[in-house]
Amino acid sequence: MGKKGVNRLFLGVIAFHIALVIVMILCPGLFKIGVIANLLLGELVILIPGLIYLLIYVCSKRPEKEPLKDRLMFHKIKPSTFFMSILFTFLMMPLTTLINAISMLFVENTMLALSDRIIELPFAVMFFIMAIFGPFCEEFVFRGIIYGGYRKEGRVLAAVLLSGLLFGLMHMNLNQACYAFVIGIALALLAEASGSIWTSVLFHGIFNAQSVCIMYLVEKMMPGYYSAASQAALTKEDMYLTISVYLVLAVAATAAALCVLVWIAGNEGRKELLKEAIFGKNAEKKTLLTPTLIIAIILSIAYIIFDLVGSSILG
Repeated sequence: MGKKGVNRLFLGVIAFHIALVIVMILCPGLFKIGVIANLLLGELVILIPGLIYLLIYVCSKRPEKEPLKDRLMFHKIKPSTFFMSILFTFLMMPLTTLINAISMLFVENTMLALSDRIIELPFAVMFFIMAIFGPFCEEFVFRGIIYGGYRKEGRVLAAVLLSGLLFGLMHMNLNQACYAFVIGIALALLAEASGSIWTSVLFHGIFNAQSVCIMYLVEKMMPGYYSAASQAALTKEDMYLTISVYLVLAVAATAAALCVLVWIAGNEGRKELLKEAIFGKNAEKKTLLTPTLIIAIILSIAYIIFDLVGSSILG
């Protein structure tokens, strides 16, 4: 179950998401759900197809089938790798903030639009969903199953880029898709460097946790901030200034992050594998695309465009 099974899985995630949205539109009375249920449902849309894929994988009798631990990259890491992965996470934040700011020149910040609703809910509940449950579900599917499946095909660099693209498209809105694409690449490289998705789970958890903590902290210090911010529009001049500042920070921090990534690979004895992932010199010239994946990509892009058009009409 290499690329074909993985591509069917991604189509399942996208189709499941779109089907739920259609049902909610056609039967609004049946789905009056709050933010918590909505976030949990969003993760289940990813997790359920992943578990179905895993069940099929376990039940298959292919002679080349890897042990589940190896297939999902559930490997132990050294304590030093754990702490350097934390450093890598923070060093990647300026780049993701830069990409987010650039996307905000064209579309609204999705999380900012939801922030005033999120902070009305218990911190512990939101922290669990966004910083623990969500990151594990998404890393299990996108780095464990999808990236792990693609890299078996021998094209590690293509696996890194394509899994990052699918991770971005999975968010189904342009704002998050832009910076999630970059994050997806970073997560795949980190998993490759360490040989374990536990480092990408750590990255993802810290990234989301700091957003949640900042959100509640700011609201506590400045009550009503997010309610006002979600309604106020930043000027182009403000956005250009933010982009300029973060451009400088991102260049320096991302360069340092790459050095940390190389250190992690050396620490785990995977430097040559990381080099192959980045440069891909020994890759076989075979595509990871299948008709199933092309359909899934078209559907996700069409949904994003539909969301943009709908938002502009309603806005």
